[in-house]
Amino acid sequence: MKEGVVRRFRFLMVAVLSASVLGIGAEPLRADDVIVAVSLHKPPYVIQEEKAGIEYDIVREALAYKGHRLIPRFMPQRRILYEYQHGMVGGIYSVKPFDNLKGYVTDPTVVYHNFAVTLASSKLQISSFADLAGKTVVSFQNAKHFLGAEFSAAISQADAYTEVRNQFSQAKMLLSERVQVAIGDKAIIQYFAKRVAPRFRQGKELVFHSIMKPNPYHSAFWEERIRDDFNEGLSHLRASGRYDEILEKYTDY
Repeated sequence: MKEGVVRRFRFLMVAVLSASVLGIGAEPLRADDVIVAVSLHKPPYVIQEEKAGIEYDIVREALAYKGHRLIPRFMPQRRILYEYQHGMVGGIYSVKPFDNLKGYVTDPTVVYHNFAVTLASSKLQISSFADLAGKTVVSFQNAKHFLGAEFSAAISQADAYTEVRNQFSQAKMLLSERVQVAIGDKAIIQYFAKRVAPRFRQGKELVFHSIMKPNPYHSAFWEERIRDDFNEGLSHLRASGRYDEILEKYTDY
């Protein structure tokens, strides 16, 4: 009981501080508001300046289904898990469950899925990492670390390989035919491909080769009731077709 009282007091203090930081003092936090740690700009999953994005919209609407309001606290990725684990926020998303993750874990919220992406005009057939040999390849920063030893061994045989921090550059390099293959999450590649100048992308079709496994990511909340309400809202989004509408809004290339 004592631990529960301390936890509720901590949430109350965070709510007061967050209201000040977020500039919502004129609109008091309600009982069903949920303060959630959110990463800084990570399009198309989080578009901070618009308070939007694939994952942001899904979490907001899943919570809203049972009357909850998402109150975002934007912060660097390295702070998110710390603040959640220490009870400084009531929720977190874009997390892979692990043994000592606090609170209650939801059903999968989004699925990140890296592909090998080519132009249809190149007629390349890529069915495994080995098929990257002899190709010019661009990937996201630290891909060799995240994608493992098999990937690292494969791209060591590539004709040229580079990693870029800005994933818009990946899409542009592929569509301008400076590289043959881009490695990245499907939604991210599609989102940035839409923003490449028409002179590079007009008439060009992207082909997504599935040579890596999808990675489901979950949300988690300190309160079981919020987790259950979120799952119900998430299920509704999927059944109603709204979930797919959100995806298409940001990725329809």
